[in-house]
Amino acid sequence: MAEKLGELQAALRKPEFNSLMYSGLFAIRMETHRILTDGRASRYPYPAKLSSRRTHMYLTTDISDNMMELKGTPQHGSADAVRQLDLLQQALYSSLQPEERLWPLSLPPKPVYDNDLDFLAHHSTRYWISNYNTYLVKKYGIKRQLIAGVRVNYSLHNDLVEKMYQELYYDQYDNLAEFKNHLYFKLAQFFYLHRWLFTYLYGASPTTSNVKHDLPEGVSNPVRSLRSSDVGYTNRPSEQVPYDSLEHHVQRLTEMVDDGTFASFKEFFGPVRLRGDSHNLPTVIKNGVKFLEFRTFDLDPFALSGISEDTLNFLELLMLYGLTTTLPSPIQEALAEAKKKNNEVALQDPLEEPEWLHERASALMAKLEQFVMEYNAPRKYQQALQFVQRRLEDPSLTIGGQVADKLADDSLLSFGLKIANDRYTDFLQFGHPLAEEDERFSTSTHHLVMAAIELGLSFNADQDLDLSFGDHHESFPADVDLEFPHGARHYLMEKFPEIKESFHADEKESADQE
Repeated sequence: MAEKLGELQAALRKPEFNSLMYSGLFAIRMETHRILTDGRASRYPYPAKLSSRRTHMYLTTDISDNMMELKGTPQHGSADAVRQLDLLQQALYSSLQPEERLWPLSLPPKPVYDNDLDFLAHHSTRYWISNYNTYLVKKYGIKRQLIAGVRVNYSLHNDLVEKMYQELYYDQYDNLAEFKNHLYFKLAQFFYLHRWLFTYLYGASPTTSNVKHDLPEGVSNPVRSLRSSDVGYTNRPSEQVPYDSLEHHVQRLTEMVDDGTFASFKEFFGPVRLRGDSHNLPTVIKNGVKFLEFRTFDLDPFALSGISEDTLNFLELLMLYGLTTTLPSPIQEALAEAKKKNNEVALQDPLEEPEWLHERASALMAKLEQFVMEYNAPRKYQQALQFVQRRLEDPSLTIGGQVADKLADDSLLSFGLKIANDRYTDFLQFGHPLAEEDERFSTSTHHLVMAAIELGLSFNADQDLDLSFGDHHESFPADVDLEFPHGARHYLMEKFPEIKESFHADEKESADQE
């Protein structure tokens, strides 16, 4: 791709290309722990109001029933992606028990570590994957598996990718799928090279001695981001997958699955993964990579969805800039150095900043500011750069710095519970989930959306309200005025009777297992 970099830079300045550059797709997956008001892990069953985790579009659990996972679907732009996660949270909050809350930080609160680890290690009613969960806990330990975070799926606008291939790279790659593979792998490498900056800006798991994590010798508490460090959410040191070339990456990861090092491709916990409609990497490569999955983000306790629009905008800006620049050579050395520097930043005091980081980040910022001007980037990307610049000047403004400032008696329990309680109250009092569209959507539509999320129906409210479950589709005018004598939930279960079958199937399997 480097051979035609000048041609690509020129093309991206043209209106027909430039108009597509800033229309990427985001899908956010957020993990969060169900806790009680005293900070202990909730031992209530998975919320009965929610439909089967086998078929639910948006809500499921991770390593235990306690660890909720909210699964956003692809949305154009950061604002819609964040808004969708807020809708999912509102539906989830309405399904919780009165004394349950959602913990806003990546590391569970201290009472969980003190009292609930054994329970969480052995309590998952997703029986269809219980063997895999047991395997993960045995291999990595429950503490590592309980580290929550945000996974960001991102893709360029498909029309942009196709135009790049058809007009510039058709003679360099045999087909569109091959082009997509190399394009997205280059962006994955570019992120890997700059992961240290994201860890500095957005790292927010400052483990304390009370959490009882085993840190490397010489590392003191608190750290900036346990999750992003070499002792955090990652594979064993001897089981790392290289990013030096697409071919080597795919070959090594495939070998590790084939020889049993990894139980499946899902066990690869790398900072960024190549994704498509399947987890099976050879299948993804055959059909062409569709999006990148970024797995390094801690929960941002100051953002409702666990990640802010500014963070997503900065990520997209870096990816777009990555299109227009070359990778360093030799790439192996650059990647090794980037990994080392990321770990240094992750295990550093959140209120400190390495001298080299400010120099490197400032140089990158200058290039990004030039990119914003040359490629006519919308204002939101300029604002994201301004946020980054302020945090480079003052580490206390980073998310990790702000969280560390809330430490009291070596604990974040009071800070986390206050946020959890406030959000619980706010979400339950907030009656209209489609707040920005109040004038267009009726009260009936609002109730239908919340009920649809609980029941696991796919919903789209861009124009009218479109709901679907498998091949069954129903559409409602945005201003529809309906009466629900038995509630919106009952109304939709009558409209989609197949949902009832999924509830009964889970109940039967649960009874069989017991």
